Amino acid sequence: VKQSTNTAEKERIGAAAAQLVQTGETIFLASGTTTHAVLPGLSEVDFLNLVTNDLQIAMDAAEMEYYALRGVLAEDSMRVMKTGTAFVSCDAIDIQTGCYIANADEVGLLRQVVESTSYLVLLADHSKFFSGSFLSFCPIERVDLIISDTGLPAELCDEIRKKNIKLILA
Repeated sequence: VKQSTNTAEKERIGAAAAQLVQTGETIFLASGTTTHAVLPGLSEVDFLNLVTNDLQIAMDAAEMEYYALRGVLAEDSMRVMKTGTAFVSCDAIDIQTGCYIANADEVGLLRQVVESTSYLVLLADHSKFFSGSFLSFCPIERVDLIISDTGLPAELCDEIRKKNIKLILA
């Protein structure tokens, strides 16, 4: 009912509120249909950090742009959790040393995920085994399963299996 009540008014209010948001700002949008109406105007902002307790706002915001939880708040949240299975990806894999990414903002969170999970699944296409990156977040021995594609050479498949890492080629 709330979604279909006073929609024109909510759209105008939302548009006016969005005009107050500056590039680089961190904003909080509380749960609600009127606060949800701020989202369309935020597409005009070059960069911002959006925090919300409203799942619909979060899902709709994610469709507008690439969003990721990272940094100290995400790391602190992960520290108090224990997951059964974690699915992670990376920018590069060195079969001797481990998994690497290029984004320094995500390293701490990924390290915490690796520490907090019982079973670690690495999702990586074959090109990741032939590229380089410089920030390590996980030793190769910590990976339980790698899911890759059929472009992965047989020699690499053998090396992975010799390290007692399960492998699925999709």
